[in-house]
Amino acid sequence: MVRSGSIDGKEWSVTLTFYPDAPVGYPSADADTGDKADRDADGSSGFGGGSRPEGLSLLCQRVFIGGVQVDHQAGPWAGCAVVDGRDDFVEGAGLHGLSGKGTSGTRIFVGNPAPGTATARLTLDGGTVRTAEVVTLPGTSYRAFALPVADGETIASVDTFDGQGNRLTHETYWD
Repeated sequence: MVRSGSIDGKEWSVTLTFYPDAPVGYPSADADTGDKADRDADGSSGFGGGSRPEGLSLLCQRVFIGGVQVDHQAGPWAGCAVVDGRDDFVEGAGLHGLSGKGTSGTRIFVGNPAPGTATARLTLDGGTVRTAEVVTLPGTSYRAFALPVADGETIASVDTFDGQGNRLTHETYWD
């Protein structure tokens, strides 16, 4: 569990799960496993029509709002990405919501920060500040933090900090 809570009267949570080997049922391009929901729009598994790589590992980051998984329409592997073992390079951030591509309604800001990042701070236009600790998935180098954004709130900035409180990043394009 990365984090969970309640906002807008809805329970929310973010989980991060690492699979060192692809789980049974994960689709491959050379076998017709799973149903149509398990596949990309072109009907493939996402490996460009080739066979599934050997030693395939998966990292699944799943966001739930009000008991509904964001992007659940994409099938059981929504939120999963192929990674190269326990210590692949994964960084990024995004707003996740159940409507409007995360631009409206209740949303969860999820970040996958660089090594050495200890905390994140989200500042809203009105001055409200929310903070979160960065969680590292045990046995891996994969990290994440999650911060809720209520319906009608606008993000002014997102900052990350190291363990000594030194600011590492300052982003202002999350509106």
